[in-house]
Amino acid sequence: MNEQKTCRPHAQIEQLHKIFKLCGSPSEDYWAKAKLPDVTLFKPQRPYRRKIAETFKDFPPTALALLDTLLAIEPSARGTVASALDSEVIKQLSSVFH
Repeated sequence: MNEQKTCRPHAQIEQLHKIFKLCGSPSEDYWAKAKLPDVTLFKPQRPYRRKIAETFKDFPPTALALLDTLLAIEPSARGTVASALDSEVIKQLSSVFH
């Protein structure tokens, strides 16, 4: 049981880096404002570029736009549920199913 607890922080940091590899690394400004303790544990040694568009290249443009907004790393740029429901792709889906 204790072994699992010691491994968990490492696994969580790995998960963060997987997110950064897909969504891009937060900006330097973000790290400065975050004021996280031990930020060096979370911050990638090298910045990752955002790969949403190339990873989901087969998605329709409206779906890609929504996904790109919802997966924004910086909270101020991230879409909300309200904005998602008002997105073009959801309006298109709603018209298909109504």
